[in-house]
Amino acid sequence: MRINELGKRVVTPIARIIDGWSEFTGYACAIGIFAASVIVVHEVIVRYMEVPTIWQTELAIYLLMMAAYVGAAYGLKHGGHIHIDIITNFLPPRPREVLLLVTSVLGILIAGVIAWYSWPMWWEAYEAGYHSESLWGPPLIFPYLMLPLGMTFLTIQYIVHIARKIALVRDLFKKPTRA
Repeated sequence: MRINELGKRVVTPIARIIDGWSEFTGYACAIGIFAASVIVVHEVIVRYMEVPTIWQTELAIYLLMMAAYVGAAYGLKHGGHIHIDIITNFLPPRPREVLLLVTSVLGILIAGVIAWYSWPMWWEAYEAGYHSESLWGPPLIFPYLMLPLGMTFLTIQYIVHIARKIALVRDLFKKPTRA
């Protein structure tokens, strides 16, 4: 059995699991955005009725943080991240895909470093029992969890993304070029 065939059999189920998890987190974040919208509308209505609120703004912000960080893997999976493609659009397929592979490697390095350094920050909030200084005062372990969790999910999704890019680049260099 060829190594490439073995790699496809081993990587494909893992890639499917990672893609499925990214899909799940994307839908969970969409629900979080919807919930944040409902909370903000609720806040507007009760303020109009001159009823004081202490939790709506903060919870809406935490839900949007979840969407931004935890939803990043979903965005990568679906090509939803911001691309500056003014130069890459003019490149032929081979150099374009190599450049995208290089930028993906830089992306995984950045996401991995952020994940690595943000987990201790979350742990410190957990051990010290940090709470928000607002009147509501929720524990900060939940909002502090969004960054390391999201960057970890993004790093894992980048592994699948880079594996697919490598396979694409390999295929592009196997095909003969037209003159």
